[in-house]
Amino acid sequence: MNTATMDNVRAGETVGFRVLEEARDAVTKLRTLRPLLTPQDSETLAVLMDEEVMDHLDNSIREAEAGDTDTLGSILP
Repeated sequence: MNTATMDNVRAGETVGFRVLEEARDAVTKLRTLRPLLTPQDSETLAVLMDEEVMDHLDNSIREAEAGDTDTLGSILP
């Protein structure tokens, strides 16, 4: 492996390690705070952690920003 490739691997390992470290810290904080969360807070966290829901929300926001919207009358019976 050449030097540039080794540097990329090391950089990736460092980033990966930081991501895992941050995830571990986040889990620790959530465990600590869980008893203090309201049902609404828990529901919000569940939505934020659901990749499929977040993908749909991201798509909806992009569509709205692009002006690709439907009127309420066209979606409701």
